[in-house]
Amino acid sequence: MNTLGSARSFGDFASPGVPCPPDCDPCCRGLVAPTDGQGLWAFSANGNVQSLGNVSDLGDFPAVPGDGYTSMVATPSGRGLFAVTEGGLVSTLGDAVFLGDLSDDDACVSCVP
Repeated sequence: MNTLGSARSFGDFASPGVPCPPDCDPCCRGLVAPTDGQGLWAFSANGNVQSLGNVSDLGDFPAVPGDGYTSMVATPSGRGLFAVTEGGLVSTLGDAVFLGDLSDDDACVSCVP
């Protein structure tokens, strides 16, 4: 993993010799760092979460058939995660408290090409 500025490297998420699948649906969609900056979580469209560094393994988000995860944020404590799907469904892990979904009929929550 490459870093810029004062960012620390915590290693790589990919297993040696395991390339990203051609359709890239389960590929990493983004990275989130807890407020203490002691590690990283990566998430995929299908809800898998991987951790590096000194962050808790919080498990995976539930799969949502036909709807992929697009965004994820950490709770202020760094012990929980929120994720949202393309359709606006919100899922939580750890100490994140479910506050409802973001879906309305025509709302675009996040668009990932």
